[in-house]
Amino acid sequence: MPSFRRPPILDEPSQPPNPFLTHLPLSDTNPPSPSTISSLAASLVHTIARSLHLATDLGQIYSAIFTHVAKSTSAHKPALALLSAIQTQEPTRPRNSVSCAGFVDRSDSKLQWKNLPGFSMNWHDLYTSLLVGRGWPEGAKYLITFVDFSAMFLQHAKERVGISSI
Repeated sequence: MPSFRRPPILDEPSQPPNPFLTHLPLSDTNPPSPSTISSLAASLVHTIARSLHLATDLGQIYSAIFTHVAKSTSAHKPALALLSAIQTQEPTRPRNSVSCAGFVDRSDSKLQWKNLPGFSMNWHDLYTSLLVGRGWPEGAKYLITFVDFSAMFLQHAKERVGISSI
């Protein structure tokens, strides 16, 4: 049987620290305004488009969102709003085309933000890690919270465009 490492979400602090964790104002108790969410989405998209390490940075953004989600004790509306705002961004041509072959549309070599590039892969990685780690302290709680968010995300995606992104 393969051995699995503890999911980063269960380790405090992560090594190296995720630079996006402190830049996402996704508080459920003091939710950001729609204009703040929109500005944040545009900033994240710009950061990814300029990145030399696209896959790593995309993974860190999604990891930061998922960490907020799994550790949240209330509604996930800010995270859903941020993902929706990212999906409304115009396609962008990444700076480093070599590191993003699996993330860009083949017809125009752009990141299609409406499809949340890399989201499914990062969602799956965290879900699998949380599933395996459900016996660790806090693991089951994080898994249940993440599954709850995933159901809300799928419902939101279905209502918004009639399809799911996971």
